[in-house]
Amino acid sequence: MAKADTPMEFRHLTFKTGLNMTVRKGDKWLDSTGIYPAKTPDGIRNAKVRIVETLTTIFRDLQGDHPFLVLNHDPMGRTYSNLHGLMRDSYPGQPAFAESPAFHQDDMVTVVFFTVVDKGNSIEQEK
Repeated sequence: MAKADTPMEFRHLTFKTGLNMTVRKGDKWLDSTGIYPAKTPDGIRNAKVRIVETLTTIFRDLQGDHPFLVLNHDPMGRTYSNLHGLMRDSYPGQPAFAESPAFHQDDMVTVVFFTVVDKGNSIEQEK
């Protein structure tokens, strides 16, 4: 379980109004609730989010018109193929063209549902 002072890193600190979702490889964020700092890896953008629910699934199960995808905080990750590309970039381990990249469609992921409690200098999306 993550600690409340552990920041959640976001490649793009872009949020929707209301409920947002992010996907994380593994189960580090499973059962985490409460307020967490959010930041980009370079620390330039920051905010605070309230994790309201988490669940685990196999990444492949998010295909098609899965209702979670429309909640993705980043508009670039609101389709399965785009989210898969973002996950491969976020968890590279090996180059994407390698026979065995670090992120696979069969990996277990944690889906984190959250709201923004302090926008900081994040970017808010209209939709």
